[in-house]
Amino acid sequence: MQLTSALAGRRIGRRLIQLVLVLVLVLLGTMVLNFVLLKLIPGDLVDVIASESGNVSPQYVAQLREAYGLDHSVAWQLLHYVGHALRLDLGFSFRFGEPVAALIFGRLPATLALIGTALIVSVSLGMLLGVLAARSPHGAVDTLVSSLATIGYSAPMFWTALMLIVIFGVHLEWLPIGGVVDTNVAHHGAALLLDRLRHLVLSAATLVLYYVAIFARLARASMIETLQEDFIRTARAKGGRPWYVVTHHALRHALLPVLTMLGLLSITRRLSASGMHLGKSVPLRQLREDAPHREPAAARISKAPPV
Repeated sequence: MQLTSALAGRRIGRRLIQLVLVLVLVLLGTMVLNFVLLKLIPGDLVDVIASESGNVSPQYVAQLREAYGLDHSVAWQLLHYVGHALRLDLGFSFRFGEPVAALIFGRLPATLALIGTALIVSVSLGMLLGVLAARSPHGAVDTLVSSLATIGYSAPMFWTALMLIVIFGVHLEWLPIGGVVDTNVAHHGAALLLDRLRHLVLSAATLVLYYVAIFARLARASMIETLQEDFIRTARAKGGRPWYVVTHHALRHALLPVLTMLGLLSITRRLSASGMHLGKSVPLRQLREDAPHREPAAARISKAPPV
C-alpha cells in the first residue's frame, strides 16, 4: 500500500508539472492570438489620436508611430509586446489614463477572492457529490446527483445570476446585489469581513452552481473508473472498510482529472475576468474601442510613456 501511495504521489506531481506547462503555453498562445486579432481589426489608433488632438500632419503621425513602436516590423512588435508583458509591463490605457498593470492589480484582490472562494467550495462539494454518486452507480443518489449536475451545467450562467439576484436580492432582500462593501456604513474588523462576505455570496453562488456540476460529473466518472482498479479490489480483499478504501486509496487517484480541470478553469476564468480589459488596453496600438473618452487626447498622450 505504501508503494501504491508513493506511485500516486508521483503521478500527482507529474500531473501538476504538466498542468503548469500547459498553463504557460495557454498564456503565451492567448497573448499571441490577442496581438494577431488586434492587428486584423480595421482602423489605426494613431489616426484617432492625431485627429482628436487636432494635428493630422504627416510629421506628427510619424512621431506617434515612432513613439509607440509602430514603425518597426510586425515581428518586432510582437516580440516587444510579449517581452514587456512577461515583465508585467502591460502598456498604457488611453481610455483610463493610467498603466494597464495598475488597473488590473487594483481589481485583482476582489477577482481572486471571488474565483478562489467559488473554486474551493465547488471542488469540495463536487468531489463529495461525485464520490457519493460513484459508490452506487445508477442508484437513487447517483440519479439525483447526475440530474442536478446536468441542470447546473446546462443552465446559462447569466440566467442563474439573474435568478439569484431576483430571488435573494430583490424579493427577499437578504443579500446585496452589487459592490464589494457597503460604503454607507463604517465597518471594522469582523463586521467588515462579514459585510464583504455578504456582497460575495451571490457572485460566488453563481459560479459555484456551474462549477460544482462540472466537478461532480468529473469526480463521479473518475471515481467509478478508479474503484474498478486491481489495487482497490486488493484493498477490499484485505478487509478495508468501504469509506476507508475510498478516502485513503481511490480518492487520490480520482483527483487527477479534477486537478487538471481545476487548473484549466482557474486560468480561463481569470482570463475571462480580465481578458476584455486586457484586450482593450494591452496592445493599445490599433484598437479604436480604447480610444480616449475622458480627457483631451493631448492630456492622455502626455501621460503615456514612449515605447
